Amino acid sequence: MISNTNKYAFISVVNKSHLLTLVKILIQYKYNIIANPKTYLFLKSQGYPVINLVNYLQDNNSISNVNLLSNNKIYHGISSNRSIQDITLFKQNNIYFIDLVVINIYDFYIYDNDQVINVENSINNIDNITSYLLLSAAKNYKYVTSIIDPIDYDFIISELQSNCFISVNTKIQLANKTFDYVYLYIKKLSTFFNTHRDYLLYKNVNTDVSKYNINKFSSQQKDNIQYESSDYHQKQFLNNIEEYLKQSNLQQIQGKELLYIDYITIKIILDYFNIFIQPTCIIFQNTQLCSVASNIILVQAYINAYCANNVLIQNDMIIGLNQPLNIDTVTHLVQHTHIKIILVPDITYKARQMLSKKNIIVLIYKLSKNSKKINIQYINQDYFVNKSNDYIFQQKNINIVSLRQPTQQEMKDMFFCWKIIKLIKTNSIICSKNNITLGIGNSKIDLFHAIKIAIKNAKINGFNTKNSCIASEAFITSEKCIHYMAKYGITCIIQPGGAIHDKMIISVANKYNISMIFTNIRYIS
Repeated sequence: MISNTNKYAFISVVNKSHLLTLVKILIQYKYNIIANPKTYLFLKSQGYPVINLVNYLQDNNSISNVNLLSNNKIYHGISSNRSIQDITLFKQNNIYFIDLVVINIYDFYIYDNDQVINVENSINNIDNITSYLLLSAAKNYKYVTSIIDPIDYDFIISELQSNCFISVNTKIQLANKTFDYVYLYIKKLSTFFNTHRDYLLYKNVNTDVSKYNINKFSSQQKDNIQYESSDYHQKQFLNNIEEYLKQSNLQQIQGKELLYIDYITIKIILDYFNIFIQPTCIIFQNTQLCSVASNIILVQAYINAYCANNVLIQNDMIIGLNQPLNIDTVTHLVQHTHIKIILVPDITYKARQMLSKKNIIVLIYKLSKNSKKINIQYINQDYFVNKSNDYIFQQKNINIVSLRQPTQQEMKDMFFCWKIIKLIKTNSIICSKNNITLGIGNSKIDLFHAIKIAIKNAKINGFNTKNSCIASEAFITSEKCIHYMAKYGITCIIQPGGAIHDKMIISVANKYNISMIFTNIRYIS
C-alpha cells in the first residue's frame, strides 16, 4: 500500500547491498518509493510497495519521452525549490516533490567475449542522465537528501529513528560526497576517452590521427587533485571511523588501521551472519567471497572453509566466525599466514592472548537486535526458511520439478547454497556438499562459464564434485549447462525457475536423474 503522505524517495541503484533495510525504514517513516524498472522489480519481489518509474513518468500526456530531462517529472521533483508556483504546477500535473534520492551509476564498460573493451558499446552505455539527477539533488541539498554509497544507509536510518527527519547538516555532507562521486565518474569518462581517442579518430575519420593535435583541457587545479575514488572514501572513512564502527556495532580490539574497502567486506559478512545459526566460517579475499563452511564444531568449520578457499592463498584473508573465538580455533588460525582480519562475536582470554602476538586486525561484532536470523528446518517434508526480510520460504514456495525427488541431505545442501547465493553477485554459481562450498564461480560472459569456473575451483581445492549440489542465482537456460554438471557428478540443482526454456532444462535433468528445485525467487544484486 502506497503511503498517503507527500514524502517521496527515488531509488535507482546497481549496488543493492543493504537496500532492503533502508527501504523498510523509509516506508516505516512514511516515504513513498519510486524506483527505476530493475530496482522496482527487485523491491516488488521482496514484497515492498513501490511505484514503477516508467508508470509514473507516463502518467501525464505531456511526457513524450521519459529520457528527456526537460519533461522528466523526477528531475523537476528533485530540482524544485518548493515555491508556491511549483506547488500549484505540480498539483496540476501530478508531479511529486522528491525528498530523497538513492542513486549509484553503473559501470559503462562493455566487454566482448574475449574480455576486450568494446569502445563503441561502452560509449553508448555512458549514463549521463543519472549523473545529472545526482548533481541536481546535491545542488538542492536544502530540500533533497542525496545518497550514493550504501555505507551511509546506517546514518540515515539512525537519524530517522532518533529525530524522525534528516538534518541539514547531514544533507550538506552527503551533497558534498555526491559532488565528489560525480566528479570521479566524469574523470573516469575523461580517462576513457583519452585512452581510446586515437582509435575513435581512426575509426570515425579514417585518417592519420597525428593531424589532430587539439590541446587537451588543463586547469591549475588539476595537479592539486590528490585522490582517486578509493583514496577519497578511505579518507572519509578514517575521519569518521569511530562513528562507522559504532553504527555497525563493531569494536576493534587490536591491529593496524582499518581500510574502507575492508569495512565494506565486513558489512557483507555481517549480513551472512544474519542467515547462519550453526557455527560457520566465511572467508573473503579482496572483496571476493572465497568459501563458506558450517559445522557443529567451530574449528572444523574453519578448517573446512580454509580448505575450500577459492583464491590464491598468498592474498590477505578476512575471516568471519559467527561463534566466540576459542583457543582450539585460534591454534589452527595462527598456523596460517596472510590472515588480515578476524571478525568474531566474542573471544576468550587465552585466544586473545595468543592473537595479540600476531599482526592481525581483530574486530568484535554485535548483531543488531532487529536482525532476524534465517532458520531452515525440515519437518514432515515441509522445508522453510525464515528470512531477515520477513519473507517466508515454505514448501509451497518451491517446486520440485524433476522426476527424482531430492534426498534430505541433498535438500540441506541446496538450502545451504541458497542462503549464500542470496548475497552474491549476479550470474553466480555455488557448488557445495556437506555444508561446504566446494567451488564458487561468477562470470560476466554467461552462466555456463560461471559453472565451469565453480567446478574448476572445486577441483583445484581438491574436492570431488560427485553427489554435490549446484545453486544458480540466475535462470539456467542452456542444456549444455546440465550436460556439463552431469559430467562432473552433480546430482541436484536449485535455481529460480521461470524461464521460457524450463521444460527443456527439466527434460535434460531427468535424463541424467538430477533433482531440480525451482525457488520462484531471484536475488538480483
